[in-house]
Amino acid sequence: MIPDMRRQRILIVDDEPSNIRILVECLKTDYELNVARGGKEALELAHSTEGLDLILLDIQMPEMTGYEVCRQLKAGSGVKDIPVIFITALSEERDEAKGFDLGAVDYITKPFSTVIVKARVDIHMELKLHRDHLEELAEQRAKQLVHAERLVTLGTLSAGIAHEVSNPLTYISLSAVMMRKMFDDMRPVVERSFEYSEEDREKFRTLLQQGEAYLNSFTEGTERIEAIVKSMKKFARRDTDEKTRCAIDEALNDALRICHSALKYNIEVTQHLDPTLPPIIANSQQLGQVFTNLLNNAAHAMEGRKDGKILIRTEQVDPGHIRITVEDNGHGIPKDKFEAIWEAFMTTKGPEKGTGLGLSISKGIINDHGGSIRAENVETGGARFIIELPVNGKQEDNWLELE
Repeated sequence: MIPDMRRQRILIVDDEPSNIRILVECLKTDYELNVARGGKEALELAHSTEGLDLILLDIQMPEMTGYEVCRQLKAGSGVKDIPVIFITALSEERDEAKGFDLGAVDYITKPFSTVIVKARVDIHMELKLHRDHLEELAEQRAKQLVHAERLVTLGTLSAGIAHEVSNPLTYISLSAVMMRKMFDDMRPVVERSFEYSEEDREKFRTLLQQGEAYLNSFTEGTERIEAIVKSMKKFARRDTDEKTRCAIDEALNDALRICHSALKYNIEVTQHLDPTLPPIIANSQQLGQVFTNLLNNAAHAMEGRKDGKILIRTEQVDPGHIRITVEDNGHGIPKDKFEAIWEAFMTTKGPEKGTGLGLSISKGIINDHGGSIRAENVETGGARFIIELPVNGKQEDNWLELE
């Protein structure tokens, strides 16, 4: 048996006090119990009780039948996966079939034996523990794959990133050498400062102007390095589930910095960003990964072209949703691959350029944000990816308001 640090919890739903007493006496030793005497109370408790593992549900109740309670449970977010066992006097085959069709996992008829009830409950609680454990393992594995794909992306771009960092460092170093020479030239001028001639004054002004230009190069280079390193760190760190209000433009800019080396040669990037776009509730790191995947794929799709173009557009669809479009003029998507591109490990690239997880992970991230992502071919050639996201996040998301 898989260990559980807490006692499992059962909700008993029945309008007959005598049935409730028997079930409580049967189960109280091994489980935490909650009781509801009607359908409405059962639904309220199911939604408000944390860690509910099983529901024992009577069918024949006044006001709301157990069938209706089960139907609403299976349609409700956060409670649809709680196993339901019907306990009822209805014993016709069609009654059992209806219960299973609604999503019940078992069916116990009255009058019932407490031994049978206990045995059935124990079996389903054991199954629930195993299922929860497998889901936890699957979630952990999915997070590991997401992080692994992000590191693969960084690996494929690492040479370009090194080049991007070395460029500003080069002109910082050169500026330092030139500033040293400039001050060497300035020293004798300063020493004669009390004997300024017009020629000295002019040379002094020129040296100061050159010094300001070199200092500007220092500032520009260091700011560029800081921006690249900041984007890399944000992209490479391990995920949290935290969602905050974030600006789509910032996530796009981070992705462009990460992909800059892949996009700079023969690829023209055009942005039409809506300046009035509201911040949205999202995980900016995860969205940055989606944008990086799309830009990296677009760059690969245009390899060998001398006129590669990428268009990035943001716009507000309605007060509650925004749209991000990434379009390229590459070779497009084969018609027979439109559905397959979202499958894990599906790739047309060589092993040195990816794992085939990028679009699969991207779709999962967008779905987790309550949004949608779709692909289409551009009539003039190339592919277009369209993302729509809710401004206020997925309905059941918890998010943190940052100052």
